Amino acid sequence: MRHQPLVPDDLSLIFTALPDLVRAWPGGQWVWDPNFDCAVCTCPAECAADVRSRLLDVMAELYDHARIVDAPEAILEVVRDTNGVRSGQYVFAGAPVRDQVPFGLWWWWKDGSQVSIRVGLRDRAAVVAEEPHREAPGWAHAPGGDLRADDLW
Repeated sequence: MRHQPLVPDDLSLIFTALPDLVRAWPGGQWVWDPNFDCAVCTCPAECAADVRSRLLDVMAELYDHARIVDAPEAILEVVRDTNGVRSGQYVFAGAPVRDQVPFGLWWWWKDGSQVSIRVGLRDRAAVVAEEPHREAPGWAHAPGGDLRADDLW
């Protein structure tokens, strides 16, 4: 069973599930991203630390391209659906909210002037019913201890 996309009206579902994210949000305005079925905003580089802090308050699990294989299956599905995680990109994951797994995608612009933040929900029950897929081509697994946010910034 594959992910059932949200529709633009589901922006309110994301923010209802993640009220602490939108409260005093330090970044830009949220709009619907139809390409990845989630909310998106862009923030200037000077706001990145505040935005990162807010994301970590709401979604405490953090993965980079080397550690993504350790992510829950729902997050791996998001990564597959959004064309993988490259060096310098990050994936945030939160505790399930009513069988939905919150996720955040952190993608710097090529010139480093902005960061795009995508936030959405993935149906945990639909993903758990699928055959697990833990690795995909191009995903490297770095041995070692747990990844901490401080290790990435």
